[in-house]
Amino acid sequence: MSSVLLPDGVLRTTINFQYRRWQREVLPLMTHWVAMNVHRGGGKTVFCTMRLIQAALTTKTKNGIPAKFSYVGMSISHARQTIWNELKHYLAPLGDKVQFNSNDNTVTFENGNIILLSGYEDPERNRGLHLHGLVLDEAQGCPQKVWDEILMATLAQNEAWLIVIGTPRGTGNLFHKFCLQGDDPNDDTITTITRTVADTGEMSPTMWKRILANGDRDAIRQEYFCDFMARVKNRVYSNFDTRTSFPAGDDTKPHIDPSIRFDKDRPVWVGMDFNVGTLPAVCAQMQDDGTIHIFNELTLHDTTTDRMAALLRAEFPNQNVIICPDASGTQRKTSALAGSDITILKRMGFEVRIPTMNPRTKHRVLACQVALESADGTRSVFIHPRCKRLIECLTLQQYNANGDPDKTKGFDHHADAFGYLICALRPIKYNRTRSREFIL
Repeated sequence: MSSVLLPDGVLRTTINFQYRRWQREVLPLMTHWVAMNVHRGGGKTVFCTMRLIQAALTTKTKNGIPAKFSYVGMSISHARQTIWNELKHYLAPLGDKVQFNSNDNTVTFENGNIILLSGYEDPERNRGLHLHGLVLDEAQGCPQKVWDEILMATLAQNEAWLIVIGTPRGTGNLFHKFCLQGDDPNDDTITTITRTVADTGEMSPTMWKRILANGDRDAIRQEYFCDFMARVKNRVYSNFDTRTSFPAGDDTKPHIDPSIRFDKDRPVWVGMDFNVGTLPAVCAQMQDDGTIHIFNELTLHDTTTDRMAALLRAEFPNQNVIICPDASGTQRKTSALAGSDITILKRMGFEVRIPTMNPRTKHRVLACQVALESADGTRSVFIHPRCKRLIECLTLQQYNANGDPDKTKGFDHHADAFGYLICALRPIKYNRTRSREFIL
């Protein structure tokens, strides 16, 4: 049971609701903006319903204007199907102190506060509102433009709280971006809370057995283990794993590791891809155990090698910096000063490790795949979550119809820089032998 006392102390009401174990555990973790990646059937929607109810009951605005809270689903009908009856059930003890209006899909409380139901398929319903709190459900389907131009604007005036929930259905969507941002320890604007079926204990052994016996493996990883990558096909870097937590008993170390730290006493290795439009530098350090820790990325747009060299020198004024660039840098292409890209880097005092020619694309990709995870399950590369663009490129670059890594969607530059770095540090070695014909 949950008791709610209004600020003025006049009304005490008992709501017939009890938090589940995992819900109680995450209550102290709730920040102003939260992305909740909780497995299917885990109880995230009812958790958010209670957040809306408690906020509507207890919020008292400074100017006396009633506070507005919104639940935004895919559509108004989806919103009604999801929480309308739950709102009626939990608010029944308040009787006529709460008014339900089925025509405009609002719940109005005695204190004047309102819960509004809407959908991002009809976003204009939210335009111009000045909310105090928002629950965005099925965020993986919400268009970025709707969030940027309408929903986010409703939160600004009152510094409203936000809870984003959804299904980890692939990458590049709004839900994935929020969760990725919340996993970054250097980003304090939003927090990600992830709970898989192994974390919550919400599935009975009998039901779980049925799901395992009749469900698709990738669908189970997506729906119950909160894995964004489970159903993304045709990825170039398919061994790159975006999961940050694993089921109990699985001691796999995540590729995305916020504990990575820059060591001022170690050399800095930099993978670089020369382009005028986007010039990325992927910065890493080798560890004593042979693993590669990528601790930062630098990106310049519409730039020259001279500017990137100056930026690297400013970032690492006292370190031994070893650059592993695109072999095309032996020709003058993205430099503004006299000489080739390689000449400019050397002029700035950097050591340059460059092959006579770039490795073949398939060899470079293979080296990256093996470094990410070899056939025996060994992982040799770990990336700090601040390297957002590199993570995005390793996650989203796919093969085109010709079987080559796609270079039309902008996911190639940082991945290529990563590849040059890996080929320098952990190259695939081939035994090249000439075939001989023996005549007996």
